[in-house]
Amino acid sequence: EAPIVVTMRDGRDVVASAVKIWARLDLSPLDAAAQWRLAAESYLKAQAVPHLLLRYEEVVRDPNKFFADLFSYLGFTYDSRFGEEIETNTSFGGRRQGAGIVPSSHFADMFDIKTQEEIEALLLPTLRALGYEARMDSHRVSFKARAAFLWHYARRKAVLALQKAGLLWIALVARRIIKI
Repeated sequence: EAPIVVTMRDGRDVVASAVKIWARLDLSPLDAAAQWRLAAESYLKAQAVPHLLLRYEEVVRDPNKFFADLFSYLGFTYDSRFGEEIETNTSFGGRRQGAGIVPSSHFADMFDIKTQEEIEALLLPTLRALGYEARMDSHRVSFKARAAFLWHYARRKAVLALQKAGLLWIALVARRIIKI
Protein backbone atom coordinates (compact mmCIF):
# COMPACT_ATOMS: atom_id res chain seq x y z
CA GLU A 1 0.00 0.00 0.00
CA ALA A 2 1.25 3.44 -0.91
CA PRO A 3 1.46 5.96 1.92
CA ILE A 4 -1.04 8.79 1.64
CA VAL A 5 -0.03 12.30 2.65
CA VAL A 6 -2.66 15.03 2.79
CA THR A 7 -1.76 18.70 3.07
CA MET A 8 -4.27 21.14 4.49
CA ARG A 9 -4.36 24.90 4.83
CA ASP A 10 -6.80 27.19 6.60
CA GLY A 11 -9.63 27.77 4.13
CA ARG A 12 -9.67 31.51 4.71
CA ASP A 13 -6.06 31.79 3.59
CA VAL A 14 -6.70 29.46 0.66
CA VAL A 15 -9.54 31.75 -0.45
CA ALA A 16 -7.31 34.83 -0.26
CA SER A 17 -4.54 33.12 -2.23
CA ALA A 18 -6.93 31.67 -4.82
CA VAL A 19 -8.62 35.01 -5.46
CA LYS A 20 -5.25 36.73 -5.78
CA ILE A 21 -3.64 34.07 -7.99
CA TRP A 22 -6.69 33.48 -10.19
CA ALA A 23 -7.70 37.17 -10.46
CA ARG A 24 -7.75 37.01 -14.25
CA LEU A 25 -10.43 34.29 -14.04
CA ASP A 26 -12.68 36.56 -11.99
CA LEU A 27 -13.00 34.01 -9.16
CA SER A 28 -15.22 35.44 -6.46
CA PRO A 29 -14.24 34.95 -2.80
CA LEU A 30 -17.47 33.05 -2.13
CA ASP A 31 -16.86 30.73 -5.09
CA ALA A 32 -13.35 30.01 -3.82
CA ALA A 33 -14.73 29.44 -0.30
CA ALA A 34 -17.39 27.03 -1.57
CA GLN A 35 -14.80 25.05 -3.53
CA TRP A 36 -12.46 24.80 -0.52
CA ARG A 37 -15.31 23.70 1.73
CA LEU A 38 -16.35 20.95 -0.68
CA ALA A 39 -12.77 19.70 -0.95
CA ALA A 40 -12.25 19.81 2.83
CA GLU A 41 -15.55 17.99 3.47
CA SER A 42 -14.46 15.28 1.03
CA TYR A 43 -11.29 14.89 3.09
CA LEU A 44 -13.30 14.65 6.33
CA LYS A 45 -15.46 11.89 4.84
CA ALA A 46 -12.40 9.91 3.71
CA GLN A 47 -10.51 9.97 7.02
CA ALA A 48 -10.96 6.22 7.57
CA VAL A 49 -8.14 5.63 5.08
CA PRO A 50 -4.75 5.62 6.86
CA HIS A 51 -2.89 8.82 6.05
CA LEU A 52 -0.69 11.58 7.41
CA LEU A 53 -2.24 15.04 7.67
CA LEU A 54 0.25 17.87 7.37
CA ARG A 55 -0.87 21.45 7.77
CA TYR A 56 0.60 24.33 5.79
CA GLU A 57 0.67 26.36 9.00
CA GLU A 58 2.96 23.73 10.55
CA VAL A 59 5.53 23.97 7.76
CA VAL A 60 5.59 27.73 8.26
CA ARG A 61 5.81 27.48 12.06
CA ASP A 62 8.34 24.63 12.30
CA PRO A 63 9.62 23.34 8.96
CA ASN A 64 12.10 20.97 10.64
CA LYS A 65 9.38 19.15 12.55
CA PHE A 66 7.09 19.16 9.50
CA PHE A 67 9.67 17.47 7.28
CA ALA A 68 10.92 15.16 10.05
CA ASP A 69 7.32 13.90 10.48
CA LEU A 70 6.92 13.50 6.74
CA PHE A 71 10.21 11.63 6.29
CA SER A 72 9.40 9.36 9.26
CA TYR A 73 5.94 8.53 7.89
CA LEU A 74 7.45 7.68 4.50
CA GLY A 75 10.12 5.49 6.13
CA PHE A 76 13.10 7.73 5.39
CA THR A 77 15.77 9.07 7.68
CA TYR A 78 15.59 12.80 8.17
CA ASP A 79 18.85 14.74 7.93
CA SER A 80 18.77 17.98 9.96
CA ARG A 81 20.92 19.66 7.29
CA PHE A 82 17.79 19.59 5.14
CA GLY A 83 16.09 21.65 7.85
CA GLU A 84 18.91 24.18 7.87
CA GLU A 85 18.29 24.77 4.17
CA ILE A 86 14.59 25.23 4.85
CA GLU A 87 15.32 27.76 7.62
CA THR A 88 17.10 30.02 5.13
CA ASN A 89 14.30 29.81 2.55
CA THR A 90 12.65 33.23 2.34
CA SER A 91 9.25 31.64 1.70
CA PHE A 92 9.03 31.05 5.45
CA GLY A 93 10.66 34.29 6.60
CA GLY A 94 9.02 36.30 9.36
CA ARG A 95 5.93 34.10 9.56
CA ARG A 96 6.85 31.57 12.25
CA GLN A 97 5.37 31.91 15.71
CA GLY A 98 5.14 29.75 18.80
CA ALA A 99 3.18 26.53 19.09
CA GLY A 100 -0.22 26.25 17.46
CA ILE A 101 -1.65 27.01 14.08
CA VAL A 102 -0.26 30.15 12.50
CA PRO A 103 -2.86 32.32 10.78
CA SER A 104 -1.55 34.40 7.93
CA SER A 105 -2.61 37.99 7.43
CA HIS A 106 -3.56 37.33 3.80
CA PHE A 107 -7.24 37.00 4.58
CA ALA A 108 -7.58 40.15 6.71
CA ASP A 109 -5.45 42.22 4.34
CA MET A 110 -7.30 41.21 1.21
CA PHE A 111 -10.99 41.46 2.13
CA ASP A 112 -13.19 43.99 3.89
CA ILE A 113 -14.84 42.97 7.17
CA LYS A 114 -18.20 42.09 5.58
CA THR A 115 -16.56 39.76 3.04
CA GLN A 116 -14.40 38.20 5.76
CA GLU A 117 -17.52 37.52 7.82
CA GLU A 118 -19.36 35.97 4.84
CA ILE A 119 -16.43 33.70 3.98
CA GLU A 120 -15.80 32.63 7.56
CA ALA A 121 -19.48 31.94 8.19
CA LEU A 122 -19.60 29.69 5.12
CA LEU A 123 -16.42 27.85 6.12
CA LEU A 124 -16.73 27.77 9.90
CA PRO A 125 -18.31 24.31 10.46
CA THR A 126 -15.66 22.72 8.26
CA LEU A 127 -12.84 24.84 9.72
CA ARG A 128 -13.82 23.77 13.24
CA ALA A 129 -14.01 20.10 12.20
CA LEU A 130 -10.40 20.47 11.03
CA GLY A 131 -9.25 22.14 14.27
CA TYR A 132 -9.19 25.77 13.14
CA GLU A 133 -10.58 28.58 15.30
CA ALA A 134 -13.04 31.32 14.40
CA ARG A 135 -11.47 34.74 13.81
CA MET A 136 -14.65 36.82 13.43
CA ASP A 137 -17.53 37.54 15.83
CA SER A 138 -20.39 37.22 13.34
CA HIS A 139 -21.16 33.77 11.91
CA ARG A 140 -24.44 34.26 10.11
CA VAL A 141 -24.25 32.77 6.62
CA SER A 142 -25.66 35.19 4.07
CA PHE A 143 -28.03 34.13 1.32
CA LYS A 144 -25.32 34.98 -1.20
CA ALA A 145 -22.82 32.66 0.55
CA ARG A 146 -25.35 29.82 0.78
CA ALA A 147 -26.20 30.21 -2.91
CA ALA A 148 -22.52 30.06 -3.90
CA PHE A 149 -22.01 26.90 -1.86
CA LEU A 150 -25.15 25.21 -3.20
CA TRP A 151 -24.22 26.11 -6.79
CA HIS A 152 -20.79 24.49 -6.47
CA TYR A 153 -22.24 21.50 -4.63
CA ALA A 154 -24.86 20.92 -7.35
CA ARG A 155 -22.30 21.27 -10.14
CA ARG A 156 -19.98 18.76 -8.52
CA LYS A 157 -22.80 16.27 -7.88
CA ALA A 158 -23.98 16.55 -11.50
CA VAL A 159 -20.55 15.75 -12.91
CA LEU A 160 -20.05 12.87 -10.45
CA ALA A 161 -23.45 11.44 -11.43
CA LEU A 162 -22.51 11.58 -15.13
CA GLN A 163 -19.22 9.83 -14.40
CA LYS A 164 -20.94 7.15 -12.34
CA ALA A 165 -23.43 6.53 -15.14
CA GLY A 166 -20.53 5.80 -17.46
CA LEU A 167 -20.93 9.01 -19.40
CA LEU A 168 -17.36 10.09 -18.88
CA TRP A 169 -17.11 12.13 -22.06
CA ILE A 170 -20.27 14.09 -21.15
CA ALA A 171 -18.89 14.63 -17.65
CA LEU A 172 -15.64 15.97 -19.11
CA VAL A 173 -17.53 18.34 -21.41
CA ALA A 174 -19.77 19.42 -18.52
CA ARG A 175 -16.71 20.11 -16.39
CA ARG A 176 -15.34 22.46 -19.03
CA ILE A 177 -18.66 24.21 -19.55
CA ILE A 178 -19.51 24.71 -15.88
CA LYS A 179 -15.86 25.08 -14.80
CA ILE A 180 -15.65 22.68 -11.87
